[in-house]
Amino acid sequence: YTVWTRHSFPKMADMASNTGFVLMANCIMCYTSYLFYQESAWIPLGSALVATYLVFNNRAKCSLAVHSICTALAVISQTLGTSNLLPSPFSVAASPVLTMIQAFVALPLYS
Repeated sequence: YTVWTRHSFPKMADMASNTGFVLMANCIMCYTSYLFYQESAWIPLGSALVATYLVFNNRAKCSLAVHSICTALAVISQTLGTSNLLPSPFSVAASPVLTMIQAFVALPLYS
């Protein structure tokens, strides 16, 4: 847990590895995907990519419960993004494959 004083600003590398920040960012990305999935396919896909990157970057630093929640939110963002990008038969076939790839990328690292 890091306490930032008034004169010390956090660096982006510190923020991206902070579990609370990653959880909040994934919640925002999932909500953004939900809001824009019928209007534009690129906003949910961008949200899914950012959420997946945050999960991948933070997989060795957070607890398993929080990591599972973050991964689930990233998968929801990805599902909403691909549902509008591809026609329905292709989306039904592609979404589980992308989810499996995303889950493999998000495997937690513990030593």
